[in-house]
Amino acid sequence: MSGFNEDTVEYAALDWLGEAGWDTAFGPDIEPDGPHPERSSLGETILTKRLREALERLNPQLPASALEVALTKVLRVPGPDLTTRNRTMHRLLVDGVDVEYRDASGAIRGAKAALIDFENPANNHLLAVNQFTIIEDSHNRRPDVILFVNGLPLAVIEFKAPGLGDEWEHHAHNQIGTYKEEIPSLFTANAAVVLSDGVVAKIGSLTAGTEWFKTWRTPGGSVNGLKELIEGVLTPAALLELLRTFTVFEDDGGGAPVKKLAGYHQYYAVQEALASTVAATGAGESGAEPVPVPVIPLEFAAGAFGDGQTLIADDVEWATVDLGRSVEPGMFLARVTGKSMEPRIPDGSLCLFRAPATTARARVATWWWSCVTPWTPRRALGTR
Repeated sequence: MSGFNEDTVEYAALDWLGEAGWDTAFGPDIEPDGPHPERSSLGETILTKRLREALERLNPQLPASALEVALTKVLRVPGPDLTTRNRTMHRLLVDGVDVEYRDASGAIRGAKAALIDFENPANNHLLAVNQFTIIEDSHNRRPDVILFVNGLPLAVIEFKAPGLGDEWEHHAHNQIGTYKEEIPSLFTANAAVVLSDGVVAKIGSLTAGTEWFKTWRTPGGSVNGLKELIEGVLTPAALLELLRTFTVFEDDGGGAPVKKLAGYHQYYAVQEALASTVAATGAGESGAEPVPVPVIPLEFAAGAFGDGQTLIADDVEWATVDLGRSVEPGMFLARVTGKSMEPRIPDGSLCLFRAPATTARARVATWWWSCVTPWTPRRALGTR
């Protein structure tokens, strides 16, 4: 394996990330003294210019003052420890940042400032950077590859040289641990951590121990290498889907939050169940008129990932709900079971979800649309 080292793996990964839809850059090139600077200091772990541009582009309805408030909140996420800050940031990434502003009449308005365009992943700034030097509290570290979405570092990839045998994963995981201790600001917005020796690749969460880092297979079940992991879960669409739909926080039993990501088998099982839901509800069909909402006899696990479920179209009942707006095709009601990381969703709530049409990459995703209080359908419309 002459010539096959960490650098070889790193540059192969950048090529594959480029093919998956990421722009790529060499870390020193975007440093303050580099030819294309994007940082004012090596202590910055967020590419602020990209974030500000994304806020302006994704929130044209909000005044500049509100967007500056949103930017400040993202740059100064509060919390006594890294995991708590990461959990707070997760909600900002998924739900948007709460801001207030005065409208033309002088009235104070509340709004959400979006940080990411989940509907159209290509509408985000997507950048994979290698050798990104960070200096924090006198600690000088240089992670191998970081994936930035709108200037926010959502994923960190750590490589170890082939030839370490079974020890490579522990070395890589220990290196991530060192980063969390010495340059914690890199992980405030982190959605995933990837470890690889170029042959095997595994993905896990910010809080996962070595045993919880898992390989990722493609839908066809091919080998679980680095290229397969990039193609399966590190495309911009897949990473954002993992962030929004397949990430939960749980209590470890002692009051500390633990972050969990779905494994590939759970990811594909949920997609299969949702595909059945789409088929049964006609999700993705066009039409501007309001439609009745189907009550789907599926249970969406809160705080955990459920197994795939089979949906029988004849079991679907229909109900109307009062949203204060038109109901869109593809929306449906389903029950959420278990303790949710969202305190407004009590166990057993009947919540409104939306399943969009299949994407260009044949992925189907769903997310809760509204679940402030448990839904009580006004009237059943019968079965179909």
